[in-house]
Amino acid sequence: MAIAQTKSHLSAAVKDVMTQLREQLPQEQEQQIVIFDSGGYSEANVKSYNEAKMLWISRVPETSTAAKTALEEEYEQWHPLTDESGDYVVRLMDLPQGKERWIIVRPHARLLAANKQMDKKVKKTQEHWEKRLGHLSNQDFACQNDAQQAFKQAIKGKPSWLVATFTLRSEARYLRRGKPKKDAPPDKTVWRLVPTISIDQQQVETQIRKNACFIITTNILDEQQLSHEQVITAYKEQGGVERGCAFSQRSPVFRFLHFPQEAGAGGGFEFHHGALSVSLSLS
Repeated sequence: MAIAQTKSHLSAAVKDVMTQLREQLPQEQEQQIVIFDSGGYSEANVKSYNEAKMLWISRVPETSTAAKTALEEEYEQWHPLTDESGDYVVRLMDLPQGKERWIIVRPHARLLAANKQMDKKVKKTQEHWEKRLGHLSNQDFACQNDAQQAFKQAIKGKPSWLVATFTLRSEARYLRRGKPKKDAPPDKTVWRLVPTISIDQQQVETQIRKNACFIITTNILDEQQLSHEQVITAYKEQGGVERGCAFSQRSPVFRFLHFPQEAGAGGGFEFHHGALSVSLSLS
């Protein structure tokens, strides 16, 4: 099943669940909040949820343009989590599908892991590019412009935190064998590149921080209704639901409905809420 089709079916399944709950639990005093992973987040899905007046929490795919922009920004004021496991910063987003509260979370454990991974990547990448540009330094070029164009072509695909520069060196060439006479003009002059590789440590640190972060979003904009940390905690608990859906109570106002990103082995979902049992199929 194509990814877009799967997301569409998941969206329909979530809406079906919420409709059944509203019909079969008319006296329910608590508002249900649907929680799903990034697989259920898309402009079309979220727009559909909002039109159905559903409350939801989700993770934002880091591949989205808006997410990339948000993660690349430098934020001056990060707020520590009360359990001291990390920091977070909040942005209110006005998106095509509606307004959302984005919470960018930076756990200390992920920051440490991202640091180690980046350290290995920097060493391996630097070695690769030194070897690649080293081959270029052995080539002769007829003019400075040819050498410059070759270097420009060679560094395509280079990461932004890797700085590649070069100097040009001219060398005289004599076609006759043996040692040329003193003051004899060369038959031609060739140009050679002398490349240099260095690391922009500031950009490396920026990339590490970006890799360590993830974004949780919700259409509950009022922090007084559901605090930033309550949103984070509710989403984290979603990771403990391996199959089907599960309810958890963490607020006197809201009841959370956890929806996994993938269906169970049978291609559907099944969960229970008191006397209510709901089964859905994504086929």
